[in-house]
Amino acid sequence: MDVRARRAPGVVVALLVSCASAARPSLDVFIESGCPECQSLVATELNRTLEADGVLEAIDFRLVAFGNSYWPVSGCAGQETYNRRYGSPCWVRKCGVPDAPEQCWGSSASDLMCQHGAAECQNDLLINCAMVHNPEPEVYMPFVTCLEKRYPYGAMTCAQKLGLDFSSIQACAADEAMAWQVTKDAGEATAQARIPGTPTLFLNGVMMASYVNLLSQVCETFEQEEAPLGCSSIRKPCDFFTLRAWIDTIW
Repeated sequence: MDVRARRAPGVVVALLVSCASAARPSLDVFIESGCPECQSLVATELNRTLEADGVLEAIDFRLVAFGNSYWPVSGCAGQETYNRRYGSPCWVRKCGVPDAPEQCWGSSASDLMCQHGAAECQNDLLINCAMVHNPEPEVYMPFVTCLEKRYPYGAMTCAQKLGLDFSSIQACAADEAMAWQVTKDAGEATAQARIPGTPTLFLNGVMMASYVNLLSQVCETFEQEEAPLGCSSIRKPCDFFTLRAWIDTIW
């Protein structure tokens, strides 16, 4: 019996399995609106990825706008003025745990301390409120992209340009209880993720070392036959030609 004919099918199956990954990738993006690098990411790599044909519909996408903000808590630096070096990391350590103490979330959104000042607090709040009223990423991400390009004064213009109801977004931000709740939700997600800074991205739950060529990195997580059309220009390391060349070496 020809040994190659007997072994090759099993080897091919094993190689095909090794090329496969999760059927539906997840992409979690943590930003703060006043961060220049976040603004660049949203306007370029992230926008290119989510605009690629079929990609957004094929992934589980989440955006969280909170970043290095924190509420003052006892035992941490930065009680009176914002402290990126000690205040924010200390807040994450104390509050990024199950059953975090109530002081972690302050008494209102207005108590929040943001790295880039009050304008960032306000724009993060508008982003989070926009997502509450427009929970579909294909609706809220164009707003976020527009806002980041026009930061810090573009929220109303962007909403009107995109046909969103800015009055409902504004009402959410002005309602003390609602503003606190959406900010708390973003803060909890950020603290539990224990991000080292902004922007931070997680692809399939793993923190990304770089977001350069983000579309390519996202596309590589799809099984070959399930990749959306927007990935067609991205050549995966484990494609048909690589597989055929490898088979030819053993036959």
